[in-house]
Amino acid sequence: MLKASNGGMWIQYTPGHEPIYVGCVDVEAITAPKGDSTPIMCHGEGEGEFVALGQSYAAPGNVTTTVKALVNLEKDVLDDWEGQLLNVYFMQFAKCDKRGIFTNYPKGLAMLQARITSDDDENVVMREGDDATTRSLAISAPPPKIRFRPVVVTRQTAAFAAAFNDIFFDPLLRNAGACGSYRAGCTDGFIACDPIGGATADMLRTADSGITWAATVDPFAAALAIMSGVRFDVDYGVKRTLVVRGTLAATPAACNYSDDDGATWQAAEVPIGATVTEAALTGASLFALDRSHIFFCTDGGAGGGKIYKSDNGGEAGSWTEIVVAALVGANNLFAIKFADHDVGLCVGAAGIIILTVDSGVNWALVADPSGGSDIVSCDIFNRYRFIVGTDDGEMWQTWDGGATWTECVFRGNGVAADTVKDIVHANDVALYMVHNATGVGHVHRSKDGGFNWERLDTPANAGLNAMYCCGTNSAWAVGEISAVNGVVLRVLG
Repeated sequence: MLKASNGGMWIQYTPGHEPIYVGCVDVEAITAPKGDSTPIMCHGEGEGEFVALGQSYAAPGNVTTTVKALVNLEKDVLDDWEGQLLNVYFMQFAKCDKRGIFTNYPKGLAMLQARITSDDDENVVMREGDDATTRSLAISAPPPKIRFRPVVVTRQTAAFAAAFNDIFFDPLLRNAGACGSYRAGCTDGFIACDPIGGATADMLRTADSGITWAATVDPFAAALAIMSGVRFDVDYGVKRTLVVRGTLAATPAACNYSDDDGATWQAAEVPIGATVTEAALTGASLFALDRSHIFFCTDGGAGGGKIYKSDNGGEAGSWTEIVVAALVGANNLFAIKFADHDVGLCVGAAGIIILTVDSGVNWALVADPSGGSDIVSCDIFNRYRFIVGTDDGEMWQTWDGGATWTECVFRGNGVAADTVKDIVHANDVALYMVHNATGVGHVHRSKDGGFNWERLDTPANAGLNAMYCCGTNSAWAVGEISAVNGVVLRVLG
């Protein structure tokens, strides 16, 4: 059981910077109005009878609370809050751990971009009595109230004797109603696999949140690896599954897609570009915001990595090369991600980091913080803040578009033979990443935007390849064959 005396409060000026501990405060209720619902009524059959046809929903309100602190002669950390928008963490821990260390607090709440709305000093001068002078700060932040819970990593059953290269889901929750029955977020998901030969498909699907996985029809020839995949709405009530394959000799890169959850695929793969032996290299080589904003980065065959964009669901004739040869040279490109329709990041070998702010029309080089390592993973929040991982076990974050970088510190970082394989986020402060160290993958979690990282107890594996984040306390990872089958891990709290 958790008690208020086991709690702690931190403030943070920027996500990913060090949270500042605020000791000796009282925080009672943290209120998060969810928005009321109003019935939509119509006259019924009988006199004075009404029938509820549905509900209308009001927007949620701001998250609010009051922080009560002692007032000292000396300036304290709360004095610097005036006029600032801060992240505020209210964390709780088991009392056996040392107080004031952020990573010792596994459970708690966060208010992002919080501001002071009222500042009241109490017990300032008393004719009688000797109570402590206190200060009450009413604070308010936009929704939601972020709730952190301890998470556990478990291996799920997926009886498929091949490496797993990527994992992706439909993230949205659906309430029961006109659109169908209730469906939790991340119910429908897919794993892209290496081939195991024969007629067995190289694609797995779950329709029950990963409890069971079964092979779909094969999107490509049986001997071809599927490297990366995405899901997006392609028509009313129709979701498209789009995948890209690994290398096929004397053949350009290609994709294929299914509009019925992998039951059928296009009769022929869709060529992308004309460079032979060109292919995807990682689970992050393909990214989609929607059917009109799909981006694909490659190894470029023998001529240096390339970027392609599809403006029509990955269909034939919709792919256009975005020329980046002058920036990339002969280097492979490993991962591409977008923060919105305009702002995107792509990373590659020999320290290549390129940024676009116009939906991929133009790209610009960003300073390499690694000293020339292969940048194999990335994640992006906006045009100024993004994070990259290297094949030398390093991870770097910037808040000014790459003008300056700060190295992220985590258990085992900075070993030349290790790799930060993938980085994903649920919001500005909840991040996950996979770090392969001496052939074994470890899942790491950050609750403060990337300053503190917790290495989670990760089941035995032979290296992890990709992650997918379903929420603050929920994520997935996949990897190489271990104990006969490819590894699929669920992170859940």
